[in-house]
Amino acid sequence: MKSIKIITAILIIAFIASCSSGKVDKEIIQADKTVKKMIIDETSSEFYKKYLTPLYDKSETANGETHIYYLEKIPELEFADTLDFIVKNGKITNAAGIQGIPDCFNDARNCEFKITKKKLLKILTDNKLLEPENTFIAKAIWDKENRRFLWKATITKKVIVYGDNKKANGIFVFVHPATGEIIKTEEWRIL
Repeated sequence: MKSIKIITAILIIAFIASCSSGKVDKEIIQADKTVKKMIIDETSSEFYKKYLTPLYDKSETANGETHIYYLEKIPELEFADTLDFIVKNGKITNAAGIQGIPDCFNDARNCEFKITKKKLLKILTDNKLLEPENTFIAKAIWDKENRRFLWKATITKKVIVYGDNKKANGIFVFVHPATGEIIKTEEWRIL
């Protein structure tokens, strides 16, 4: 019984040592607090916890600036990206240029991702935008103007191959990931 307690204590000490070996300096901790507050103020604590993971091992301080890196992963949109926040003198200097932090308080739907790729396919088919003979690629994109994510479906309607040349045309369809609303469609063409 005593040997089990000793082994358990050794394992706990080893675990704590392995976790603390990646020491995070105080500038990174302070800058991270600033970034976390900004993200929660724009989105919510739920969004922060669900979709963002700080990457302290990649974060660094140099020349008075601290770069705090976060992994943003939104499984519903099959989206993942690394965000780089630059903090100097307690302020995020690149906040306006960060892509991936939606404005959830202005429109709560910007942080809802109910439309999966499978549901997107159904929306496109039901609206007769995607026919069985068409090819289809979908990916999540950042709508910088409205500070939100959208699904962008690239649908190829027609392909003509002659020799080494190829012509194709189709449409881009932009769909709101919370409501399934078709925001806009655009034609595209490769000559």
